[in-house]
Amino acid sequence: MKPPPFRVVSCAEKVCYTSSLDEVTFAIVHGQTIMKTLLVALATLATVECFLEIHELSEMVTNANDRWQLRMLEHDRDAPRNEIQKKVAEIVSTQPQDVQTVYKKLVESDNAKEEAEYEAKLIILKNRGEPQSKLDFVKQVHEIEMDMSLSRRQEEQKIKELKWQMGGNHHHHGFDKSWEN
Repeated sequence: MKPPPFRVVSCAEKVCYTSSLDEVTFAIVHGQTIMKTLLVALATLATVECFLEIHELSEMVTNANDRWQLRMLEHDRDAPRNEIQKKVAEIVSTQPQDVQTVYKKLVESDNAKEEAEYEAKLIILKNRGEPQSKLDFVKQVHEIEMDMSLSRRQEEQKIKELKWQMGGNHHHHGFDKSWEN
């Protein structure tokens, strides 16, 4: 059996796939307002294949059973993300070449955006003189998000625990209310 073409590397409301562990450095933005001065120029292209909502893939498939399976996976909050990835990869591998090609392009595009946003957050926090503890928090959240052995529910719980350990004064990605101003 050949290995799946993609592997889940991060997930919250999105599932992410990559062909290499070493290439992934990103985090998911969960409704956080990005500083207005963050320029589009920060969003550089990356070679890593990443973020794509399962929903988008389900819209591209024509087989009703595949679509149903993808939608079930999209809402599964308890299965380890690497198990979800295996199932999605199996479905992707059975799709026509055009679906696989477009899927790969969407994944690459999403990854480039998410990677740039994560890196920009770290730069902005450093430039604003935020304490090292806040930078460490953002990095630790990122590491939790990267742990594909966790389910979405476990990921959220670990992030909540980390937030509590850090004194509860950090938002999901390490930004307090001053970030939103």
